[in-house]
Amino acid sequence: MSTSSNTSRPPGTLRRLLAITSMAFLAILPLSGAETQEPVAGLILTWKQDPTTTMVIDWHENNPLDKPVLLHRLKGASEWTSATPQQIDFPHSPTRKIYRTELTGLKPGTAYEFRPNGREEAYHFLTMPAKLDRPLRIVAGGDTAWNATFVKINKVVVGLKPDLIIWGGDYAYSDGSPDLLHKEIEWHANVRDHLVGPDRRVIPVVAAIGNHEVRSVVAPYYRATFAFPGEANYGVLDFGTYLSVWLLDTNHMAKIVGKQTEWFAESLATRAKDANRALFPVYHVPAYPSVRNDEKTTLEVREHWVPLFEKNSVSVAFEHHDHAYKRTHPLLGGVAQDAASKGVTYLGDGAWGASVRKIRPLADNPHFAKAEAINHVYFIEMPAEGPLKFQAIDPTGKVFDEFELPRRR
Repeated sequence: MSTSSNTSRPPGTLRRLLAITSMAFLAILPLSGAETQEPVAGLILTWKQDPTTTMVIDWHENNPLDKPVLLHRLKGASEWTSATPQQIDFPHSPTRKIYRTELTGLKPGTAYEFRPNGREEAYHFLTMPAKLDRPLRIVAGGDTAWNATFVKINKVVVGLKPDLIIWGGDYAYSDGSPDLLHKEIEWHANVRDHLVGPDRRVIPVVAAIGNHEVRSVVAPYYRATFAFPGEANYGVLDFGTYLSVWLLDTNHMAKIVGKQTEWFAESLATRAKDANRALFPVYHVPAYPSVRNDEKTTLEVREHWVPLFEKNSVSVAFEHHDHAYKRTHPLLGGVAQDAASKGVTYLGDGAWGASVRKIRPLADNPHFAKAEAINHVYFIEMPAEGPLKFQAIDPTGKVFDEFELPRRR
């Protein structure tokens, strides 16, 4: 039995209009994941090895891609090179993915463009210089949180145009919990939106671990987010022969006493042989806290790491955790010295975005040259020769402390 099709078919003119509309709609649909123009869900650049010739690019997608690809080239070149990234599951999310590519064999001090999964508008980054022919610009801080202050400071940081960022732990304050996944998602969105310059330059970061990354001796978000320092949760990055940065673990997943300190002692002594190399140890729990009373980890840092700083002529150590501003006097054996060249200066205490706390009275603590309950970052300029120049900057961009420290004590 046959039925008439005329009862269900639109008139000819309407049919043609529907066909045209359908084709136009299909034309604007992405043909594959490689052509989508939605913004990346997250974007982090860092290193696993030589910062002068490599770069690790992580971008996040809210859903897995069928054919992920990273396009990259020298900035301004005509041809793109493609790379297939590694896919990493974002912890506690059924769909969010991290796509990681390590670019190697790059030219030092050079700009490169990249396009995550074929997006039309490229980002770019700069490799670090092999030798310092201009001051290296660094921003350091920690305890970022994921709030409005974090956004304000990020905007200030972008305006400083640093070559890299050094973080000292406690980022989204998710404690590795599946119930706090939303904090991680918001934190990554803030970094994507506010730590990328108006020219779309992405600032590379290196990031130590803090207590708020850890849940039952596991740090799932931290381990997935930062390619460095890797399995051990501590490591060192060498920037030519002018700078070494250690990311250390203050009893969060790796114990201070034992293997970590043994490795650190050997690593530090080896690099201290280069007289012009600046040595930056970065860790979370401070040796000289500005807010809290001394705790077990603080005493272990003093016992096991401070003597290594002093023995190897370290001039500055970066501490965090207490959510306040701190600059100690130059210290040697716990005693204030009359010149920066005679001791180690400890800077902290981790208040990039986290709510600040009331400091201990300066009168009760002879270690401190300056301490204040204020959000801040440190802006550091490292010239080819001579002292390091430091500015402490608040969320409005105001410089409220300024000083110089020797490259080496």
